[in-house]
Amino acid sequence: MADVTLKGTTRQTTAAGIAGLFGLFAGLCAIFAGGVTLIDWYTETTQARWPVVAAIVERADLVASRRTSKDGGGELWRLTTRVRYDVNGEARTATLTSRSAYSDEEYLRLQAWTVQHRKGSYIDIRFDPSRPNHAVFAAAEPGFGSGGIRDDLILFAIAAIACPGLLAL
Repeated sequence: MADVTLKGTTRQTTAAGIAGLFGLFAGLCAIFAGGVTLIDWYTETTQARWPVVAAIVERADLVASRRTSKDGGGELWRLTTRVRYDVNGEARTATLTSRSAYSDEEYLRLQAWTVQHRKGSYIDIRFDPSRPNHAVFAAAEPGFGSGGIRDDLILFAIAAIACPGLLAL
């Protein structure tokens, strides 16, 4: 019978090896960010084709949440608006939600919107023809739509540039 022995070899981790590992990780991040970007792009272009209708604001609230210290602490705000509208003569309701606002400037913009659009005022919304109770803000104002494509592209570009740069090391 043959004697199989394994020799223990110790390998030193080099800076180039660590850079290569980070390069592979950046490549995976680039793939993930690219997928998210495509999904967000598809969602936003689909919603842009939905019909626009005038809706009556029933309620508009700024909802504050506390962020954990792991996420940087502080507060974040989100606008939640309940609206009523007609689709083909049938009354519908929907709750619209904005993106989260992290800065005081974004908070003030959302607060000004809630003051301007009190109960009974009209806003334009887009509704999904296949699910008429599903609607989004039609306004192109910052913080209302998803608008995450720009951020997605920035993350994708960083990861896509870091990957070959780190692998080359």
